[in-house]
Amino acid sequence: MTGDKTNSLSCYKSGDNQTFLHEKRKNSSLSEDLFNRRLREKKNEKMTLIIGARCKDGVVLIADRMVLNSSRLVDKIRTPQNLNVIFSAGGLESVFEDYLDDLSKNVNWMYNWFQEENKKNPESLEREYDFKQFKKTCIDTLTELKRTYRNYGENAGYDNMLQVFFTLPETKDGKTITKLYIMDMEDCLPQVIEDGKIAMIGYKHLASPFMKSLENRKDMTMRDVARVGSFAIKYIEKEGLTEDAVGVGNLEPQIYFIPDGQIPEEIKDYKLKDLLKGVDEEVETIRNIFGSNSSFLRF
Repeated sequence: MTGDKTNSLSCYKSGDNQTFLHEKRKNSSLSEDLFNRRLREKKNEKMTLIIGARCKDGVVLIADRMVLNSSRLVDKIRTPQNLNVIFSAGGLESVFEDYLDDLSKNVNWMYNWFQEENKKNPESLEREYDFKQFKKTCIDTLTELKRTYRNYGENAGYDNMLQVFFTLPETKDGKTITKLYIMDMEDCLPQVIEDGKIAMIGYKHLASPFMKSLENRKDMTMRDVARVGSFAIKYIEKEGLTEDAVGVGNLEPQIYFIPDGQIPEEIKDYKLKDLLKGVDEEVETIRNIFGSNSSFLRF
């Protein structure tokens, strides 16, 4: 790999997925021995639950906060400093954290590069770093991470290793709507989530019985999905259905709304309290109704 930013940009312009070789991380945690050991130990484990939906009023993402075999509670949904988009990822802990970190760094690096070049020579570039460039950055970062892990000897199961959500605004006939995309490490090809559809990363088979009550409803709102998704995460945690792989600990689920034509908003503080009012009580009500019968859901 090279530290020459000019060379890395020429790769970017040519469409080569070597785009981000400009900044290889010197991270001992990616040593071959440690990587292979983590794969052997956690090969078939899904590490999260992230729920995304395209609703009548915009896009919503809901994520749990737990990391398996760790006491840490983390933010799994992120937004770049310079673009009104959000992205998230789930899979093996080491892989999704690598992706979230790499994507944040790559977006910021490319944005800053475009800014500096425009200052030097305003006629040198056709456009700023925009949403189409962001989509390409998402794909290129995932492709490069896959190449890195393949070089360590892993050649199968990429769809389970990492899945990614990201959003993009799209303007048509003067109206701006938010598009939600999902892709996995196997194909590295984004698929758009259609109106009224719900997609999930991680333990989706556990959340599906709850989320199915909303899917394909034309009147499904971001608030509806956020409340049911939060209910699912909390219920799974309380029942211990994933052995502490999914949950929020002493926090609440991380929730983002992107209303059509507006910027992303992380729901916090009094807004979050109002949004989730009564959810904990409903979790306990359903637990009491099901009793031990929910054990059939255990993974």
